[in-house]
Amino acid sequence: MRRWSHHRSGRPRQEKHFTGPAVSPDRPVSHEERARELRLKLQEMGPEYRCFALYLSSRIDLLPAEYCRELALTPDSEVPLSPETVWQLLERELGAALKSAFATFDHLPVKSDLLTQHHRAQLKTGAQVEVVLLRPSFYSFHEQPNFSLANISPTQEPWEDALTPDVFDDFENVMRRKTSLIEAREKMELLARDAASDEMLQSHRSYSELCTGRVLTFEPGEARPPDATGRARHGANDLARRICHGWLRQALHGRCFPVDPWIHNIRVAEDNRISFLNCDLAVLPGGVRENLSGYLNALLTDDPDKAMMCLLREMRPPSGRKADTDSLRSNLRQAAHFGMLEPVLGTNSNAMAQLVFQHCRTAREHGYSPGPNLLCFYRGLFSIARVARQICPAGDPLREGLEELRTSGAFDQMREVMDWRYWYRNSDKFASAMIHLPRIFDSALNKASSAAPEAAPHDAPYPTGARGRNSTDKLILLAVLLVVISQLPATHGWSGKIVPLALMLAGFLALRSR
Repeated sequence: MRRWSHHRSGRPRQEKHFTGPAVSPDRPVSHEERARELRLKLQEMGPEYRCFALYLSSRIDLLPAEYCRELALTPDSEVPLSPETVWQLLERELGAALKSAFATFDHLPVKSDLLTQHHRAQLKTGAQVEVVLLRPSFYSFHEQPNFSLANISPTQEPWEDALTPDVFDDFENVMRRKTSLIEAREKMELLARDAASDEMLQSHRSYSELCTGRVLTFEPGEARPPDATGRARHGANDLARRICHGWLRQALHGRCFPVDPWIHNIRVAEDNRISFLNCDLAVLPGGVRENLSGYLNALLTDDPDKAMMCLLREMRPPSGRKADTDSLRSNLRQAAHFGMLEPVLGTNSNAMAQLVFQHCRTAREHGYSPGPNLLCFYRGLFSIARVARQICPAGDPLREGLEELRTSGAFDQMREVMDWRYWYRNSDKFASAMIHLPRIFDSALNKASSAAPEAAPHDAPYPTGARGRNSTDKLILLAVLLVVISQLPATHGWSGKIVPLALMLAGFLALRSR
């Protein structure tokens, strides 16, 4: 496995350092100037370093926003491979399937980025496909230990202290996913499975027989990027909110989600369905999704204590000292990092992304650091917030998307509970609860019969005994609901869907019995 190194790794530093353009000794160097120096140097050092610059541009949790904005200007492009090289690579990877499957193949790429090259083609079945080729320079990426920042001056504050070994480890994980096109195809299949039951998400069919670790073949469809035409057709605010909603739905409830989406990675179909193409896709464990969902919901409801509890579950505690949770709780309630994201996300300091950033920075100041799963989520959330701002500079589409996700989730749970298939799938669980109903009925009847009878008013419109029977019926129904509720914790998460309905019905019956 490749081991990254940088100027704090103990390796001898080279004599020649990059110091950037000369500046007056009397004038302090601004963040913007230092960020530009860093970007230009990384661009000069080759495609791997340009990939690293783009990676750092998504680390809003780590670097000043001026650095993230400047590093995002790093060109994600490379000189196209020659047609002869393209054909040789395809023959080596696909073999006989190359000639038997393709009717036409355009050797001129539609896109040539740092890692891959994209070509249009048509299968003999008539399907229009896009063929993605991994560049040969990244074939042995993990076996070449030549990535080093030792030749960059260590006086380039403030980013030098931020480049800890954890940063390089995470970059290694990112590049491992990006340079394995077979893993990319597997993640596309996961997105397709989510899209089958999600009217918001669009899937893209991939061809396993025409895919390898270095070649990916899929149907791009007719969806278009969210350009000016798309914004005019769908509405800029609605489009930005829908993209945020779709990303949040995948991150919190989907099988995988895009970690570093740029605006050119997003497609919008005529029916408003969203798709994410050619970006880093990651999987969050179920427990992590639950914690992050609780954290974001706590932000919406202005519950800092619950937000802190959910957030710290996904962060590493301080090393070498005891965590001061009381101080952290107090500082989270009054966290003030307003305006620090202005160069990237605008001036709305109350935006959802700004609040997440405040909590992240406050936790870091208390010695906590995000775990790998939380780091993926942070990068994705800040990236999608940046995309939303490009589409709609005003408002807070991320917050609106989260509120829409909560609302749609409540309706989805209601529809699921009312579906007969839900009751069929869980019939064995409810049957076990029903076994105890005779005993509950007998107890309820005994309590009702032993209660002191009420004096019936003279003008009662029904017989005196009817009121007692009516109360007994309601007690029986309440008993049934209580039995069902008592058995629901063992139904693996279904209690969160049925308990609210059961409690509403129980409350209604209790009110009617008065």
